[in-house]
Amino acid sequence: MIDADIEERIRRVEEQVQILNNRLPSTFVQGRLRWDRTSPASSSDVQSSDKLWDRCIDTSYEYVLVNNAGTLEWLRIIMSSF
Repeated sequence: MIDADIEERIRRVEEQVQILNNRLPSTFVQGRLRWDRTSPASSSDVQSSDKLWDRCIDTSYEYVLVNNAGTLEWLRIIMSSF
């Protein structure tokens, strides 16, 4: 039988792990993966439905919508660089 103190410690660790898991998606990966949007034709091809940190992926590139000195622009990342 596990000691009550050990059970309490395990419960607290499990709570901390859950808190960390809840924070990770918003901390490391921001924005939406836009499967409903075609790949941008240029860095300035920003639509009204696009939001900062949105991402689009095609066979060659990943596109991320970034803030460039107050202007939203698509940043293109070549897939072979991963």
